[in-house]
Amino acid sequence: MPDSETPDQGASDHYTQDEFVTVFSSRRHDAEIEAETIHGLLESAGVEALIVRENVPTVPVGKVSVKVLSSDQEDAETLIASARDTGPAASIDEASK
Repeated sequence: MPDSETPDQGASDHYTQDEFVTVFSSRRHDAEIEAETIHGLLESAGVEALIVRENVPTVPVGKVSVKVLSSDQEDAETLIASARDTGPAASIDEASK
């Protein structure tokens, strides 16, 4: 490691070199709930995610988005697609086992 770089600097470089990208966005009346669900799914899988609320003084007005680092975009989109394909019935089936 070069003398000018501290161990923590490498970690912060990860964020400065990587930008946040949107993996979910909606203006629908249930956008807030869906964004919270997606956020929880991603975080539980180890993907750092942010919920961004634009012009949302009171829900359901405005746009709600979930963003991840661009390096995590593919994983996030795969997780979201898998959860949508499986649907809520999968968690009900798992709970009944």
